[in-house]
Amino acid sequence: MYQELRDLFMDLFYQELSDEDIRCKRPGIIGDEALPLGNYVWGEDEKGVYLEYYVSWIPHYRGDSHGKIYTDGTHEHLPTLPQIGEVTPEESALRRELEAKGLI
Repeated sequence: MYQELRDLFMDLFYQELSDEDIRCKRPGIIGDEALPLGNYVWGEDEKGVYLEYYVSWIPHYRGDSHGKIYTDGTHEHLPTLPQIGEVTPEESALRRELEAKGLI
């Protein structure tokens, strides 16, 4: 079930999604409880079912990563929050959206 999504998730985060995680579509942690790197939630839009994630990389020179992985393995990159500098109204709105989804 959702093998392309599983494969890409493993390639990106070196973490396996269980059958239970996929069947129940429950949110989860990327990394582990001792060292959480980010979160993911499930959603659905006109393109289909997807897993949306937001990761704050420990080595900040890599920056944050935000995206959607659809069940067919399609990967859509989404905007991230700034690491430094002034925050624009658009970035404030993005922060509120990510917080509401439970991604940050």
